[in-house]
Amino acid sequence: MAKKISTVVLMLLFAISLFSGCDPKPVSKLSVTQSPEATQAPTATPSPSNQPPIVHIPQIGDGYVPNISGTIVWTYNTNNSYTKKAASDFINAFKDVYPNANVKLDSSAASPERIASGTIGDVFYLGDTEIYKYAVMNNGLMPLECYVAALQMDLSDVNPELYNMGKIEDHLYYVSKGYDRFCFSYNKSKLIDLNLDALVSNDWSWDSFRDIAKTITYVTNNSEKAFYGAKIDLTYSPIYVTFFESAVGSDWCNTEERKIKFTDFNGETLKAFTECMDDAVAGFINPGVSSVAKGEPIFKYCVYNDVLNRSGEYDNADLQWDLVAFPGFGENGRRRVYGCGSTGFGVYNRTQNTDTAAAFALFFYTEDGQQAYNGSSGVSIPVMESLRESTSWRFPDDEILSTKNWDAFVYEAQSASVIGQVVCRMPYEVAQIIDSEMTSIVSNCMRGKAAIYDEFTRLETKCNEMWSVLSGFSK
Repeated sequence: MAKKISTVVLMLLFAISLFSGCDPKPVSKLSVTQSPEATQAPTATPSPSNQPPIVHIPQIGDGYVPNISGTIVWTYNTNNSYTKKAASDFINAFKDVYPNANVKLDSSAASPERIASGTIGDVFYLGDTEIYKYAVMNNGLMPLECYVAALQMDLSDVNPELYNMGKIEDHLYYVSKGYDRFCFSYNKSKLIDLNLDALVSNDWSWDSFRDIAKTITYVTNNSEKAFYGAKIDLTYSPIYVTFFESAVGSDWCNTEERKIKFTDFNGETLKAFTECMDDAVAGFINPGVSSVAKGEPIFKYCVYNDVLNRSGEYDNADLQWDLVAFPGFGENGRRRVYGCGSTGFGVYNRTQNTDTAAAFALFFYTEDGQQAYNGSSGVSIPVMESLRESTSWRFPDDEILSTKNWDAFVYEAQSASVIGQVVCRMPYEVAQIIDSEMTSIVSNCMRGKAAIYDEFTRLETKCNEMWSVLSGFSK
């Protein structure tokens, strides 16, 4: 009993300076509101860090017309030719729509230190896992939801999961520049040799995939060159979230009850995850840590920005290759779930040009902005459903790459996408527990040191104790 009380006390102390990502005290109470007068004078750089952060913009209401003019600075480390071109095209498209505005590109990295010192741009780059850190912990992002209305934006074509992942307590802090999710790249040459290539398609099932992985491993085990089924990193949030969501009606992260539920009565939440672990123990799958698989994987999990490197690897080995969507779960693979993510931008909440900075960030949620930024290959996949069939991001001018199955990245994207990063689904502190524990859970189970059910029962208890503490603190 004393040990349990001590644990709760420690968690209370840990929570004193932090708030829940799903139900904290209102973010708007973290600091004072900037006065309307302070938002009227556009400047090329953000104001000093000692200026009160903008957490609410009172003058924006019905009939407000943003003054999109003056110069803003865009902090975005364009570190390759693809992103350089995309950034330039995006700026030009924005200026075509708003000719009185100017954008200076600051091609360097963002950081909490630059936010604290006021040396960050008006608009800056961040990943989906950093939204809470920059919005709440560093108090550096300005809410944008009022500008969606003021700019009369229609967001019905934007992937809803990408939009929702940018919100904390109904405040929109983050705008995705592209859609991202994992699929498989695979060694098609070997599948042809094994007469298995015809079984691989975007609408295949998890059961079919498991059979293929087992066959590959058994048939090549005693060959001169061994192969196994697949590398599926079960310590990577978008992948393990996909498995947790695989059960119909999955309720493993219940934000209304503020509970994590891994160990449901029928065991459905962990069913597919357990099957994957069983196949990993058998050597059919590499789970990302403590693998016993021998040889090379036929299937490798892959995101869009991996494709060029992956292409080079296959081409150098003189192998045919292609892409395929992650298999569906349940009967005939009808339960399609894809953990998705993104990188994007937020507005520094000490900018002196709120209107132009907000309009620039939200321009990523317009057709003009998406066509400009994702109108060339090698950057990212458009966030809009209507643009996903476009060939622009599918390397149409490359004789080899243009023939690949790019639909693997967008197959049933609008209906089957779920937020892949746990930190975007639940309180930051709870997410940190899950993300930090998954590597040891997979490793312990692979080495026979623990049972899957026991490990997730322990994890569930630990998460819910923390969530309970945070919920009590936020009241």
